[in-house]
Amino acid sequence: MKNMIKIGMIGFSYEFGSEGGDASQKARSTSKIIRNLYASLEKLSNKGIKVEKIEIKDGFARKYFGENIAMYIATLFMDFSKYNIVLIPLPRLMFPLFRNDTKFVSIIHGFNEIDTMDYPFLKRIGKRVLDNLIIKAAKKNGYALVISSLVEKDIIERGFDKNKIFYIGNAIEDKYFTEPKNNKKGRKFIVGYVGTMRKRKNIKFAIEGFQKLEGDDYEFHIYGNPIIRDGEIAKLVSKDSRIKLMGFAPEEKLVSIYDSFDAMVFPTLYEVFELPILEAQSRGIPVIVYKMEKLQMKQRNTALRLKRQKIWQK
Repeated sequence: MKNMIKIGMIGFSYEFGSEGGDASQKARSTSKIIRNLYASLEKLSNKGIKVEKIEIKDGFARKYFGENIAMYIATLFMDFSKYNIVLIPLPRLMFPLFRNDTKFVSIIHGFNEIDTMDYPFLKRIGKRVLDNLIIKAAKKNGYALVISSLVEKDIIERGFDKNKIFYIGNAIEDKYFTEPKNNKKGRKFIVGYVGTMRKRKNIKFAIEGFQKLEGDDYEFHIYGNPIIRDGEIAKLVSKDSRIKLMGFAPEEKLVSIYDSFDAMVFPTLYEVFELPILEAQSRGIPVIVYKMEKLQMKQRNTALRLKRQKIWQK
């Protein structure tokens, strides 16, 4: 086809579902977005758009220096001239020397200091420095796609040209829109959570709120990384047999997990992906969020918002 637009989409092999990476890496929100975006672009081949993977293999640099340094090294001398557009689906350190006429578009997911709450002091400083370098790389590379109005606001405050930012809505897979299975009759009321155990997720707040419910007719099922580094949270969980740590939630079981909930809590302090909210609501599950959170307005307006005083009153 004449005038075919050629897009190169860059990422690590495991993010495309190829070799490398463990199950939790391949299942995290960023990896899912990369795979879903690539699959969507592939469907546009009859519209004059051809997409190719630019896969960065797992190796020494990523293992010992991290993904950003590995990406910087791998792309510094890479020739991108055969592409009209290079899509960078994660905000990473890229300063390619051979740009030619290729347009570079970064998908920026968010930079916020709340995200570093559980980092040691020196790592927090390093993260801020790295974030500033990544923003500089994205500005030099040209254009940005954002999936959240919060991110758009953040990067404009960091000096990104608002005329080079394009907003795209988040999306979830078709499987979440199938008919929910009603198998809840005659059992306990299940409150659920799906996500990581990082401090910004504010899990302690949800646990304390749940523990105000009296009786054995309720259970709190927590799906995610089973490692709890916060000793206070571990102590709270150990004292209440109604709180169940369910472990990692495999992608293929997420629909049935959501269907097992009667309500879901998502008390995060800051969130740009918000996939669990969208996924749970698509299954007909009411979602409770923290009133002081930073979420997009659409998600805030479609969820029940509680603040700490209200929890204590229950």
